[in-house]
Amino acid sequence: MAGGVTVVELGGGVASAYCGRLLAGAGADVVTCEPAGGSPLRSSHPLLPDGRSALFEYLGMYKRSAVLADGDLDRIVEMADIVIDEVDVEAGKTPAVVEARLQRFRSRNPRLVAVVCSPFGLTGPYADRRSSDLVDWAMSGYSAITGDPDREPLQAGGPWCAYVNGLTASVGAMAALRTAEHTGQGQLVDVAAMDAMTALHQWSIVLATHQGVRKRRSGNRHAESFHPLGILPCKDGAVCIAVSSPAQWEGFCLALEMPELLDDDRFATGGDRFDNAAELDAIILPWLLERPRREIVERLQECNVPTSPVLDVLSVQDDEQLADRGFWQPLPHLGEDVVAPSLPVRGPIVGQGRSRAPELGEDTETVLADLAPGETSVPSPTPSIAPPPLPLEGVRVVELSIAWAGPLAARFCADLGADVVRVEHPGARGNGLRPDGSPMRAPEGWRWGELPPPAYRAGIFPDADPGERPWNRNGPFNKMQRNKRSLALDLQDESGREVFRRLLAEADILLDNYRPRALDRLGFDFEAVSAINPRIVRISMSGYGSTGPYRDRGSWGPILEAHSGLAATTGYEGGGPVKQGAAFPDGIGGLTGTFALLDALRERDRTGRPVYVNLSQLESYVSIGGEFVIATSASAEPPERRGNRSLALAPQGVYPCRGDDNWVAITVHSDDAWKALAALIENPALADPALHREAERRRRHDAIDAEIAAWTADRDAHEVAELLQEAGVAAGPALSNLEMVADPHLRARNMIVPIDHPDAGRREFPGFPIHLSETPVERFAGAPTLGQHNEAILCDLLGYSGDEYTALLSAGVIADSPPR
Repeated sequence: MAGGVTVVELGGGVASAYCGRLLAGAGADVVTCEPAGGSPLRSSHPLLPDGRSALFEYLGMYKRSAVLADGDLDRIVEMADIVIDEVDVEAGKTPAVVEARLQRFRSRNPRLVAVVCSPFGLTGPYADRRSSDLVDWAMSGYSAITGDPDREPLQAGGPWCAYVNGLTASVGAMAALRTAEHTGQGQLVDVAAMDAMTALHQWSIVLATHQGVRKRRSGNRHAESFHPLGILPCKDGAVCIAVSSPAQWEGFCLALEMPELLDDDRFATGGDRFDNAAELDAIILPWLLERPRREIVERLQECNVPTSPVLDVLSVQDDEQLADRGFWQPLPHLGEDVVAPSLPVRGPIVGQGRSRAPELGEDTETVLADLAPGETSVPSPTPSIAPPPLPLEGVRVVELSIAWAGPLAARFCADLGADVVRVEHPGARGNGLRPDGSPMRAPEGWRWGELPPPAYRAGIFPDADPGERPWNRNGPFNKMQRNKRSLALDLQDESGREVFRRLLAEADILLDNYRPRALDRLGFDFEAVSAINPRIVRISMSGYGSTGPYRDRGSWGPILEAHSGLAATTGYEGGGPVKQGAAFPDGIGGLTGTFALLDALRERDRTGRPVYVNLSQLESYVSIGGEFVIATSASAEPPERRGNRSLALAPQGVYPCRGDDNWVAITVHSDDAWKALAALIENPALADPALHREAERRRRHDAIDAEIAAWTADRDAHEVAELLQEAGVAAGPALSNLEMVADPHLRARNMIVPIDHPDAGRREFPGFPIHLSETPVERFAGAPTLGQHNEAILCDLLGYSGDEYTALLSAGVIADSPPR
């Protein structure tokens, strides 16, 4: 827990406020210092019937509010452990202004962790650019892959980039706090939304750097090589179905009572089903349209096919899984039925403060009373010649995970210096092809994970070449496993389990994202693990959490997105829900898991006792839409899908530009910005003085959009964005994945980095999105080959003899290549 930690929140934006909310939920005393007129968030949409901001009511939970004079602010920061600020160029808070203030604070408090959130970071060619939720989404490469292929790219239904920025900043804050508490050295933590979002791309970046392929929009279908994987209609709405493996395809056909599809050559592989999706839909849609979503979900889940209803933000509040886990926090001061998401994990994160958001300046007197006049409680650090170690140096993480969320959390730990031992079955790397073109499948090897590996028809190999050892050349896998060690171990074998027990005895953290029953059946529940190692941190990162009626359901990112209610917020005006172009909940779950791990590790160090963290990826994702939950529970009306438009600003949209599927995102923040835009376009239709008022621009939004689109259509998207930025208008190109890997700003901030691999060669991957001034993450070792560290782990760490090691290798308990 972050108990005993004082946090001063200065930002005034969603990113800094969500970072503060997470720290407050972990037990920190978070004081949000507001100007006399209140935080800008207090007037942010969506608004409640009484005029309060649902956004502020959500992000202000568990905090105190104070209105302080400059001298008092300096004094409280001198006593603080963490200060959080946020760049807002529109409000004059440029990177230079914010950094200067934070560096002044650091000079007075050397142990201070100074966190700054921003759209583009404190450095780089875009640092001083204006932005918005829409522009952040576009420049992070997500607009280009979200929406229908024959329509304009789509923004997310909410300020997801800002939430990711704040969530990533919370990881940086906890990592830097660990360094400060161990060494006395504070530091500046620089987190940009563009960096954070780039780090969460599923395989867009890898497609570009490994094969030069541009990822496109695909509506509600999967964009690459699976079907059905996406949102499909049913009798009473829609469901999301994820068939991504041979076993899931078999289960799908059996659930629909259509076993004949298994013998149909048109649908033999995931690639075949993708190519013949229209023919397959013609067969399965009548079955779906005859049945309600509850029946469909239950039948498919019984056959081990990840499936969920597509809920909206109102109906998700009646979900039995979330209710069983006590996820909803009542907010009676806002109304009898008003609720908000509580906290996304069960474990040390407990939320010590009051659940409601504070009134403006409600705690000013108590905050001032806490200050000792003229004194500073923070001692200066002991001078050191050597730089401090990385925050997690000396920490060992044992990772049992698949797909994305678990590997991402473990990768963050590895990047931060932890010794991450990835334990994988010898047959687990089946997501590729053998040199002869036959799928690599080892279903029996996945009994302890209960998820057969997907069989890509081509994989994402360097230059589309599987090579002689394709299991070591898959780009998406290698992206997730950098800086780790690999132990290829069969846990079905008792000898393998004994190796695992000895490994746990040497570990600080055990991380997994399997369904809860998987490790329980192997004898590694929390009770057993803590008996082996009474100081271990155990984190379970399953889709639905380790308790509740859905605990053992299968899930993928699109499944959780549909279930969360947030998929229903994204879509074209007047149309249906549209899934994100990447499995966004996985990234959110991985980041939340990293934050929870750092918090739990601090609690373990404080008490010396084992800690269990029960994380639900579903709850982690719902938590980035808390304002919609509050507003919807207050009004009993779910939010309408609004395409690329804003609840508060007009005009805003994504407009066509010259070239193949090129677009620019534009947000007009003010009347002055509108005048600048109209002056650039030089169209008499936009010269009407009535349009100097936002309300009139909103009323005539369609006509304005048409004029802007006509102006941008024959111009380059990058040139339009630069022209508008120079005029004071927030704008940015909707970057494709190919443009992202060449982007000068991402490269200047080390967000596209080359990594060497013995089998895959040198390829570029996303970098580390948290820029730590004193403990920078600069080491990027290639992903381990399968079983690369078997001998080092067993013999050097665990004390196995050479003969014992050879016997395990001969028996297939450990391996360095998949079983044939």
